[in-house]
Amino acid sequence: MEEQNIRSGTITALDAQARHADRVNMAIDGEFALGLSGVIVLEQGLYVGQELTEADLLHLRSLEEVAKATESALRLVAHRARTEVELRRRLVRNGFSPEAITATIERMHEWHYLDDEDFARRFVESREGHRPRSASMIRRELVGKGVDVEMAGQVVDEAEIDDQAIARELARKWLSQHTRDAEEVRRRKLIGFLQRRGFGWDVIRHVLDEPNEDAE
Repeated sequence: MEEQNIRSGTITALDAQARHADRVNMAIDGEFALGLSGVIVLEQGLYVGQELTEADLLHLRSLEEVAKATESALRLVAHRARTEVELRRRLVRNGFSPEAITATIERMHEWHYLDDEDFARRFVESREGHRPRSASMIRRELVGKGVDVEMAGQVVDEAEIDDQAIARELARKWLSQHTRDAEEVRRRKLIGFLQRRGFGWDVIRHVLDEPNEDAE
């Protein structure tokens, strides 16, 4: 957050910003002090002629940072669901203080925008429908996104992902799109393709041993 002119004094102006009518520029003793959300101005009962101490102004700045961090968090979850860890990482990257981030995370939980278990279930459904891969890789992806290890394992187990069926279907599609290479080359490339999607040799071996109508 940018540094502002924080010093005690009297509020001499509370003017709506030209480009953002929901925001207010507050002046102390004739000099700009803080840009504030209009909601904060109303909630804190600010008025022209009010005396503010340095502590009062620091408190207002803290409220404003939380408001901005919350706006940022809401934009992020509107784009796609996030885990708490993901959201914290993004807010840190955006330069918010630890105190503002903690307050924002608490708000997001209160408003039910953060639910790691629901996120994990939706993530598994998305992977199954659009980017299928092995159960173990999905589990690792969830943990990497901040889902608790035990929770990630439970959600993946409940999904009853059939690694062999998924690997077989991925192999069928891959083979149908790679018909120019020699058989041994295609076999080697297919093994690498399936490994990159998290399948172990036991699953890959079964897929390779099965006849495939698209293999010719």
